[in-house]
Amino acid sequence: MATVSWIRIEEGVRVDPDRVLRLAARLGRIDAAHLISATNQDLIEQFARIELAVWQQEPQQIAWTAVEVERLADQVGMIGLARVARDLQHCCMRDDRPAQEAVAARLMRIGERSLAAMGMLAGRRG
Repeated sequence: MATVSWIRIEEGVRVDPDRVLRLAARLGRIDAAHLISATNQDLIEQFARIELAVWQQEPQQIAWTAVEVERLADQVGMIGLARVARDLQHCCMRDDRPAQEAVAARLMRIGERSLAAMGMLAGRRG
């Protein structure tokens, strides 16, 4: 049996540009940009909390923080990130530690790319 020693991971990022446009229409461009910036900062903090909770093997903290990531991501249209956050919550409910670690790592990858995509999207709009 062959062992996998390296795997290339390619995951698309899903951002809803219409949600960003609706935010800008509702709040105004400047306030929408401030909300997105604040949300991005909050997400970065939540990612650090998840990494720590995974390292400390605290599934309740992982799940609670994943709920917050889902809420924040959904607020600004990061639909792919919100979905992965829901997946992480499900892993915690099942108390599946290996899956928690794998999905948390996926959340970090998708999160990083989502933040970059939002930055590019905001740059085009602003």
